[in-house]
Amino acid sequence: MKRYANMRLLAAVALLIAAAGCKDDEGPTLGQPALLSIQDATADAEVITVESPKKQTLDIRVEAEQISGNYITVVFKTAPELVGTYNAAHGTSYKLCPSEAYEFSTTEVMLPRYNTLSSTMKVELFSERMPDEEPYLLPITIDSIKGDSQATVSPTGSVRYILFNKLVKPGPPAPVLLERSGWKVLAAPKAKPNYEVEKMFDEDINTFGY
Repeated sequence: MKRYANMRLLAAVALLIAAAGCKDDEGPTLGQPALLSIQDATADAEVITVESPKKQTLDIRVEAEQISGNYITVVFKTAPELVGTYNAAHGTSYKLCPSEAYEFSTTEVMLPRYNTLSSTMKVELFSERMPDEEPYLLPITIDSIKGDSQATVSPTGSVRYILFNKLVKPGPPAPVLLERSGWKVLAAPKAKPNYEVEKMFDEDINTFGY
């Protein structure tokens, strides 16, 4: 009997250790409703600088802080009304990114049941379609959730702000003309038409004299 009592005691200790291990696990939990957020969403904008003329691709995903037992479809959209909200919170004056300067590969991502990370929506940023004057803000948010009517969006992960900045490399420096007011032609061989030595004195950098 004592032997069986010891075995039951060991089993009880093992269960307590397992329960403690589960309690310390900080990973996503299964519950209702599911709790979703946009991956890498923060209160501050993510600054993207693209040389002109080039493009850059960003990956947008949904991650589950609390997973669901349902198959979920999440629909993304841009949120122009949040540009003013961001400016008010950060003391900035950014304008909305022009619609022609970006493209979504899709607007929907899929989150399989019991998974923590969705499929990927790609956003392409085109610097050649962007005005040169200043950076522009692109707020991306969740439009709707399908497949789990009780799913909610985390208030801290509901918007991903992208600050798109076009980098224009400076061109070659302007040519510097030599001071030629004191120059004189002492002798000049016969030149081909439009290549006379006088072309060196006409202040036109597109003409040549030999």
